[in-house]
Amino acid sequence: MRFFLRRKAALLILLGAIAILATFLAKVSPRPTVIDQIPKQGPVSGMFPGTSSTSLSAGASHRAIMDQTLLEGLAPLMNPPPGVKLPAPVVTAHDWQGSQCGVSRQSFVIFRDSDSWKELWDHAMAPYESRLGPSPEVDFSKDMVIGVFGGERSFPGARIEIVSVANRSNAQGEKYVVVRYRDIEGGRSHLAAHFAVHPFHLKKVPAFPGRPVLLKAP
Repeated sequence: MRFFLRRKAALLILLGAIAILATFLAKVSPRPTVIDQIPKQGPVSGMFPGTSSTSLSAGASHRAIMDQTLLEGLAPLMNPPPGVKLPAPVVTAHDWQGSQCGVSRQSFVIFRDSDSWKELWDHAMAPYESRLGPSPEVDFSKDMVIGVFGGERSFPGARIEIVSVANRSNAQGEKYVVVRYRDIEGGRSHLAAHFAVHPFHLKKVPAFPGRPVLLKAP
């Protein structure tokens, strides 16, 4: 009888020691951050699965337009028909957003040099929307420009909106630029006039060398 009691007491002591050790390890182990939960299959997820990961990776050549062939197959220049009124573009010191540009497919690009930026503006922005004005000055030694292009849409109310840009790193020290956007299908009804638009949002933010990740906001 005493033998069994001793075994039971030893077992209880062992279980208690295991519980204490598990509690200690839970406290000292690093907890995953939000970025750890982002899929690792590439820098872009959600809306633009075909974007090249090589040209978007930190340290790669940032001739973003040429790498992404962003200027291939530009949309035709067209004026809206009578009865279709497009919203005025947003033009600020840090944001350029509108419904008319020449980029005809869904794309996610980070511009880090003035040549790529000016090439985009002169070929795919200014000719399509005169209210955007000439190519904005950007000091790429301090800043970069994030671009999200929605591709061709059938309804004039469609919009793309970058809602947040955040710099993150995971437990391994990898850096990320996490861009969240909204895809807004405004004016989509059987009564709405059909006219092809190409919504976009370009945002200037402080330069950061992390790997880009695109996520769709709720």
